[in-house]
Amino acid sequence: MQPFILPLGLFVGAILCLWSELFVPAHGLMVIIAGVLMFISAALCFAISAAAGLAAALVILFVLPTALYFGVRIYPYSPIGKRVIVRGQVGTAVSGFEGQAAALAALTGKEGIAQTPLRPSGACEIEGQRVNCVSDSAIIMPGTRIRVARVVGLQVFVQPLEQ
Repeated sequence: MQPFILPLGLFVGAILCLWSELFVPAHGLMVIIAGVLMFISAALCFAISAAAGLAAALVILFVLPTALYFGVRIYPYSPIGKRVIVRGQVGTAVSGFEGQAAALAALTGKEGIAQTPLRPSGACEIEGQRVNCVSDSAIIMPGTRIRVARVVGLQVFVQPLEQ
């Protein structure tokens, strides 16, 4: 039993490194250390005997995929995983650009007031909402009534209303 103390200790250390990855924000470093410890443990077992080395290799081939599977399943619920992984309801969230582009597209044809000089870009208030706009024609002074001509992506193009 004496020759197996060091390889067994390294293997237990590797398992502890894998487990600590769930609680320590090492972002994969502990997994790499665990892999190195398991490799050294198997090499030491092969130095003792071929049968011990083969047994250690088979145990490692079982432990690593199992640990990876349970790590992926448990990590999102661990204290660090809760901080790292962004959660949202599936199917209801719209990415920022798409949601914002759709909201801005709804402003087409709406009227508002220029809040800052538009030369060619500035801020306008449209339906009580401050929106960054681009003048479609000339410089538009603050206080001028405007109409949204078109929306391209996240750019809102406006024109002054005839007075």
